[in-house]
Amino acid sequence: RAAMHASAHAREAMRALADTLDDGDLSRDTPATLMRYDLEVHRSIYAANGNAHLEEVLVTYDNLATRIWCMVIDRLPDVSSHIAEHVALLRSIAAGDAELAGAIAHEHVNSFEALVRSVL
Repeated sequence: RAAMHASAHAREAMRALADTLDDGDLSRDTPATLMRYDLEVHRSIYAANGNAHLEEVLVTYDNLATRIWCMVIDRLPDVSSHIAEHVALLRSIAAGDAELAGAIAHEHVNSFEALVRSVL
């Protein structure tokens, strides 16, 4: 939805965020920094979807997902690779490729679930 409805400003912000994530070595970042990146990515996508009600619901669910992260982050082997998955997602949304963005988002959610389940 964000790929279809994002404003030009939102698309530019997503490209800039993707560049930020892609430019550095995320494995050097602290878990707190990685969590901030995760929140920033998700919130930017939610805001770009063009539906305030959906945005609110997604933020609520993201808050719950963040709580899960916080419970297990010290036991996860490599959170940086999960955060790096956002680069392709942000770029596909910014490019307006809804089909690709949907496929990447689907894989990202499945990856998150597998990562968390691996330490439970």
